[in-house]
Amino acid sequence: MSSVKSSHGFLQFLRPFQLRKSCIQRGIFLRRYNPPQNDRSKDILKEWAKSVLHESCPEGASEHSSDKEVQPSTPVDRAIEKKWKEGRISPSFQERSEETSECTMVQIAKESSPSKTSMSTLSKIASSLQESHKFKEIDSLYKTHRTWLSSETVDRSSQAYNDFVQAVFTAEYRLQNFTQCEALFSECLKFRPMSPEVIDMGLVTFVKNNNLTLAKEFYVQVLKNPETFPVTPNTLHAFVLEIFRTSDLATMERVIALWLENSSSPKTYPFHKTFALLHRLLLKLGDEEGVLKLLSHPGVKKTKYEGSTEFDLCLLHHEVAAKNLTKHEEIGHRMDEISSKMSNENRSKVYIEVLKLGVAKNDFSLIKLATVKAQKDSFVRLNDEFHKHVCRYFVKNGLLKSLVQYLNDVVVPKADCHFGQTYVEQLWNCALQNYPMLSREFTNDLQLLLNKEELLREYEWLEYTTLRKLRKFSSNPGLKKSSSQTLLSLRSRLGSEFANAIQSGLADGDAFAVRSLVLNELQRGLRPDFTVLYSLLKLLMQDHIESAKLVDQILRETYREIPLKIDILWLKHNALEATQSIRANASTPAAKQQAALVAATKIKNFEKQHSGRLNFQNYMQLSSLFLVLRDAKKASHLLEKGKKLINSSNKRDWFIYYSNALKVYTRARDSGRLLSVLKDWNGNDSAWLITPDTIRSCKGYMKYFERNHFSATHNSSTLSEIHTEIDSLLTRYVNFKFQGLNDMKLVSSFLQRWIEQDLKKKREHRLSNTQSEA
Repeated sequence: MSSVKSSHGFLQFLRPFQLRKSCIQRGIFLRRYNPPQNDRSKDILKEWAKSVLHESCPEGASEHSSDKEVQPSTPVDRAIEKKWKEGRISPSFQERSEETSECTMVQIAKESSPSKTSMSTLSKIASSLQESHKFKEIDSLYKTHRTWLSSETVDRSSQAYNDFVQAVFTAEYRLQNFTQCEALFSECLKFRPMSPEVIDMGLVTFVKNNNLTLAKEFYVQVLKNPETFPVTPNTLHAFVLEIFRTSDLATMERVIALWLENSSSPKTYPFHKTFALLHRLLLKLGDEEGVLKLLSHPGVKKTKYEGSTEFDLCLLHHEVAAKNLTKHEEIGHRMDEISSKMSNENRSKVYIEVLKLGVAKNDFSLIKLATVKAQKDSFVRLNDEFHKHVCRYFVKNGLLKSLVQYLNDVVVPKADCHFGQTYVEQLWNCALQNYPMLSREFTNDLQLLLNKEELLREYEWLEYTTLRKLRKFSSNPGLKKSSSQTLLSLRSRLGSEFANAIQSGLADGDAFAVRSLVLNELQRGLRPDFTVLYSLLKLLMQDHIESAKLVDQILRETYREIPLKIDILWLKHNALEATQSIRANASTPAAKQQAALVAATKIKNFEKQHSGRLNFQNYMQLSSLFLVLRDAKKASHLLEKGKKLINSSNKRDWFIYYSNALKVYTRARDSGRLLSVLKDWNGNDSAWLITPDTIRSCKGYMKYFERNHFSATHNSSTLSEIHTEIDSLLTRYVNFKFQGLNDMKLVSSFLQRWIEQDLKKKREHRLSNTQSEA
């Protein structure tokens, strides 16, 4: 394997294959779990839940009703039955002609009038397709017959109808079409008994659709009626895992507590990995009291969670993440201790744990430590999960060619690694990081490659996940985040209804409506993640300051550690207010100067107070604040202090620095320093991220100096040199764009080859299974 040309030579060693919790926080959490009953939308959900949970089991779900549809009763049924008996269509689909048989069977059903196909036949087809994991075909079959299925001619009490609905529900779940899943799950609830797997998928579906209130109500009903709703510890883990992803501590605590209250035998005890999720969140939020409460709970003690490997992994993660454990020798020793307690098949967990920490902290030495130790462990092989985390490191650092080479040389040859959603989206994200000006081209190219019927049938994740993301992005590409794009982000995370309502409230200037919307989301049981709240804060801070204060309050009472960028956002708001006040009220130059001095002093005090915590981007933000106050000298001072903290191998950091530096020295009317920055940029091989906005801004700065003759700071020769450097920057941009187009071809060609190889591998696997069965 050839080495990857990156500063780390990463492929070489892979070769072998809070703030204190306040009453407000508790109040919000309690309100979330017990939402008010006067909210109409939640009343509708509650009534829906009652109607399906207390509906009597249909009489028809018996053997007698299912016997009615055993014999084929329509020409379509008889045609399919004939093929079945001829052996051309096998219910198990283990013959070599399985794909042709499936297509024939589905085609007959789709092309015929729905009324001419019996429920029994549809159920048979769906069950057969489900056995061979043809979820896309089930989805297509359902869409063809959806109208007929809702008509009065269909016997919804039959076992065939029940089996068909459950097959479609499972298919839509696997396709991640969660909106459709919820409607189908309401039908599944009408039949008894329900399988634990269907209940698990139903709970996850509610959470995925942001219906956490309904999920909790259903969960309570499940625990109250174990005979009607049989569940296993898998049910709890699936539900808790989804809640963990929202960092909703209060709900997670309550959900686990309810399970423990209703757990009477070892068979129903929660898994150690379930307790570990709560333990991790408690440690992350700094809730020491919560940790003691968890570990002392009788139900937890019965499972012997404390001292288990999941417990040890949780502590290792926390100590490394919190920088309580930093020496590699000590980390390695802890890894050895934990792995020695694990079964051979689980030993990879400890290495993956440290690997994930290395990626999250962007600490290559930790990644190397985990990888080297995993390679030396004779019981561990680097599996698909391991490789996906390694690829995250390449994505995070924008190493597109390294990512392609790693996938090609290490991942593709592995028998257990397949073309999949994570790898495709990692390539896409990495490409967009490298070439933001080609984001639309990369996205469209990927859509053309993936949006093919054969692939949509073969890869169940493709249509409702990756392609949906690509289509959404196509409408709003770009490097900078506008208000409309912030709303798009809110829409993708909290749903169109919420985003549209926020947009309407902002357009109408209705601060009360916006504030109510945010509170309603909390009362529904939804606790938006940090990214959503930060985006919302920036959006509201422009014109709806009271609503912004509410979001800020929620942030500070929800998260233990608040990044300095939140405080800097408020500093910026106050600086803008100060400048507006100066212009409106200061009657004399001295008064204006004094007001500006007060605002500048606040920024200087902030910088002094947090100097030990400020990172490169924080300094860039503070520098831009002094530009708002028209103090280019102080802006320049902070700019250069921030430069000392720059990651010299990070092209995006260099882009931010140079973009800010050009603006600062233009405002300072210092053409000499501006020229120096341009020369430095053109000579920096690590700073090759250049955008069309860069070129436009540079031309604007040039015109500014040409219009205003500051003879003391520049002359015609300096301007001529600036013009030359801008031309050089433009040439670099053009070359960079061509390089991006070439890399786009590289990515497309690689993906095409991988798809072909993976499809071939799948066909050979199916053929091998058929021959072994024979």
